[in-house]
Amino acid sequence: MSRLTELEEQTAIGLLARLRAQQAEMKFTPQLTSVKSGVQTYQVPEDNLWDEFDFVRIVNGVEQVIRTRAAELPGTGGVQYLRALYVTTMYTPQHQNSPVVYPYLVLSLGGQEWEPIYSPALGLGFSSRKQGNSGSIGSFIYLSDKTDYSAEKVLFTYLTDASYSTTSNSSVTLRVRFRLRSTDRGKTYVKVVMYG
Repeated sequence: MSRLTELEEQTAIGLLARLRAQQAEMKFTPQLTSVKSGVQTYQVPEDNLWDEFDFVRIVNGVEQVIRTRAAELPGTGGVQYLRALYVTTMYTPQHQNSPVVYPYLVLSLGGQEWEPIYSPALGLGFSSRKQGNSGSIGSFIYLSDKTDYSAEKVLFTYLTDASYSTTSNSSVTLRVRFRLRSTDRGKTYVKVVMYG
């Protein structure tokens, strides 16, 4: 009888040891990114300040490049007159070759934040939470993924084609906030190109 109890005890100890080993292995094996999975994600960059970006204005084929956090855009003289903006956003991972990435872009025009919205009729665009807008931003292409996934170390690249209009000829200030939720830390880069 004592031999049977001893055998059951050894079996239980062995089973418990295997379960502990499986649990330890699961903690270090990458799982799906979710709140419950245990995989850590980061906001890149970690602050919520407006980004410093390269503002490129091309007039008659001549490029003027300014590194700034706030670019002055000329007014369009009416909401029916649009000017195009081409926003290129990039993310370079710090450690991982191909992390999981969820990008997000917010533009500010004249002090009003324009966040992405989706309308079944119009597609992806921008909308302001404040009423009484002195201008507007529309988007024909929002964060179109242009990443070369065949590269050894992936450089995530997204393009956004937007247009803006203002109610007067007064200049307005453009600010950009590009954020990602990623399984790796890293660096971001933003470039805004305007013709004319």
